[in-house]
Parts: sequence; structure tokens; C-alpha cells
Amino acid sequence: DPSCRIPMIARLPGVFPRNAQCDHTTSLIDLFPTFASLAGDHRSKPSGEGMTLMQALDTANRDRIIFSQFSQNELGLYMAANKDWKYVYSAADDKEWLYDLVNDPLEIENLFGEPDYAAQAALLKNACIRRFQIDGYTEPLEGDDWKAFQKAAPPSEFSDDGLLFQDPEELEKEIHALGQYARSAKFIQDSRFNLLNKLCEVSQPTKDVH
Repeated sequence: DPSCRIPMIARLPGVFPRNAQCDHTTSLIDLFPTFASLAGDHRSKPSGEGMTLMQALDTANRDRIIFSQFSQNELGLYMAANKDWKYVYSAADDKEWLYDLVNDPLEIENLFGEPDYAAQAALLKNACIRRFQIDGYTEPLEGDDWKAFQKAAPPSEFSDDGLLFQDPEELEKEIHALGQYARSAKFIQDSRFNLLNKLCEVSQPTKDVH
């Protein structure tokens, strides 16, 4: 998720110093090459951007930029971040954010558009766009900038359109077939609900007493 910045905790005696902390950026794509390298395979890398955690700690990678993406096209949400700054672009809102991770770790103040921080914004934005150009993923791009999509219509009331997880169509049919009580809070006052609770209680495995 482009909004997340979570510390990674690793323990590997003999490789990582005890109680050491590092502010270099890492990504989940670093885990596979790390495990492969520790197993003796130093070539397997599903992503060209991934590196071992040992490499990520090297001072040469101190200013490394990592990327994240959620959805795509008109609903795309894209992020580029280094250890000090985070840039986010939302295609649905046609809006950009820049956060100072050192002085604003909770990411409260959006500094994008502020002249004093134009260099940091340009560095991360251009890196994100360049990454997609190299990959050949040009759907969210218009030349060297973001594409302006038509505003997406919000979902209708009581709709789950656009949600990450949705009920399968067959499940919806089965729920409706149960009748009105299945969706009604009044069912908890029904004698059938009490019977169901009782059946659940008696079906619980009992603990052996010694």
C-alpha cells in the first residue's frame, strides 16, 4: 500500500549487529534475494530492483528509492520514497503529495507544490515515471508526466463497486435465498437464533480434567 511506511525487523546472528538500527529503505521484494543468498544462491532475483537486506544496509544504497503501486489506470495510486521523503500520486484525485519523513513521520503536512521542496518532489516523481517508462507500463503516463484521466464516478449507495474484496455472485444468490431474517438484526431476538447459539455451545469440545 503506497500509504504505508513500516519498520522492518530482522534477526540474523553473525550478519546483522545486535540492537543495530538503520534508516535505509527496504521493500518486500528484498526478502526473496535475501533468503536465496543465505541458502547459497546469489543469482535468483525475481525483480531487478530487489537486493539482499545485507546490500540494502550498505552505505552505497543509503539514498535508494523504492516504489509501490495500488490498482492502475484511472484508479492508480503510485509511490516513490527514499529514507527522507515520500511522494504519492493518485490518478483518481489527480493529486500529488510530498512528505518529509524525518520531520513529519506521521505524514500530516503535504509539502508538494512548495517551492522550497521542489527538488525533492521532482526527484521522486521523475524516478517513479521513469521506472514505468523502462517497464513499458505507459497507461498512467502522458509523455514524461501523469495522464489526466476522466474523474471516476463514485460507487452508488449500498454498492461494493471498487472494493478490493467483493462477495462472489453465487454467494450473493445464496444469501438472498436465506430470506429477510438473514440480513435483519431482529433475527437475534428470534427463538431460532437462541437455538443456534445453544447448538454452538454444546458442540464445543470439552477439556479433559485431570
